[in-house]
Amino acid sequence: MRGIRSVTALVTLLFMALMAPALAAPGVEEVTLPSGEVVTIRAEGGDLIFTLANGMEMTRRSDGSGGSSLMAPMSANGDDIAKADEAYRIWQGIHPPERTRTVPVWAAVLLLGVGVFNLANPRLAWYLADGWKFKDAEPSDLALGVTRLMGALAVVLGIALLFVG
Repeated sequence: MRGIRSVTALVTLLFMALMAPALAAPGVEEVTLPSGEVVTIRAEGGDLIFTLANGMEMTRRSDGSGGSSLMAPMSANGDDIAKADEAYRIWQGIHPPERTRTVPVWAAVLLLGVGVFNLANPRLAWYLADGWKFKDAEPSDLALGVTRLMGALAVVLGIALLFVG
């Protein structure tokens, strides 16, 4: 019974760690350009607002597909736009874009669950996979060992996909 509690606690802890949304907002930051000028950057929704030393504000808006565009007032000159672009490149170096997951979290959790099930009860796992096909059949030690091995591999792969996938 203690083993089941440990597994339940581990699965709950993994679920809470992976499903909790990140609540930290970037807030206001200052970026120093190579020229020494300081540009203030603040996030509003999906936009970044750049405020140059001369008080000029420009907005960089994401298009949702990885690209973005800079919106500047009519009074902005080429130097102002170049400064905002340079500040954005520096900001990107500090805040690289979020990596998208290639494997859904639910698939990794499902794989982890199947692996834990195979490890915890290899006889029932063997029966559900193959035993139901035969009358009065018992699994061999090799079949139980392979079921445990596959369960361990599924657990390792499930944990790896949770953190890397």
